[in-house]
Amino acid sequence: MQKVHSAETLRAAIVALENKQREEGQLLKTEFNLAYDSLKPINLIIGLVKEVGESEEIKNSLVNTSVGLGAGLLTRKIFESTSRSPFKRMIGTALQYGVTNTVSHHPEVVKMVGNGISALFSLILAHRAKKRLAKKVGLEKTNGVVHAWPDIVE
Repeated sequence: MQKVHSAETLRAAIVALENKQREEGQLLKTEFNLAYDSLKPINLIIGLVKEVGESEEIKNSLVNTSVGLGAGLLTRKIFESTSRSPFKRMIGTALQYGVTNTVSHHPEVVKMVGNGISALFSLILAHRAKKRLAKKVGLEKTNGVVHAWPDIVE
């Protein structure tokens, strides 16, 4: 700042510095409020959820772990459904732990098995549909050999 020689320039300099102080104080309050709001627990949780939603790696890990837990619980419930003996409960818990770890650590194998099962069901359903269609049009098969093809007129 420059040297002030007169009372009038001194007052003008004081007013300018007071205005600058007021503006900087307002800016400081605004930044403090923003920092305070960002540190509130709900905002921390919201920020974490947004971050998880944007990260593909975290999404995949979360899905794999959830599927693993679900498969483990389902396996345990199926295993323990027949009896409530303590021994079976202990084996059911160990089985749940093993299935959960296997599914969550090897999701590609689970996806491959799931795709295989899906393909198998698709083949079975397609085969049944062909059988129904053959019955509808009067196609007879004996030992896999077609005996007569009916004339189909539309």
